Amino acid sequence: MKLWLVKRTDSDQMDYEEYKTVLVRAANADEALRIVCEEKKMSGFRADRSNAVAERLTVDGARGVILADFTGA
Repeated sequence: MKLWLVKRTDSDQMDYEEYKTVLVRAANADEALRIVCEEKKMSGFRADRSNAVAERLTVDGARGVILADFTGA
């Protein structure tokens, strides 16, 4: 299994109570997109996957925050 960051490609069109990014454990990018867009039907992601991309996370890469979860009042 690998870790995937599934992201919306239309974040400029997001509404309240929608997901923008999801961290997923899956064998490949196709499975990661299927989990988010089809199986879990996470709010904001289209079932046809037309507004989502999956980026594989590795230990290599630039130093920095990968995912932050913030809830505003």
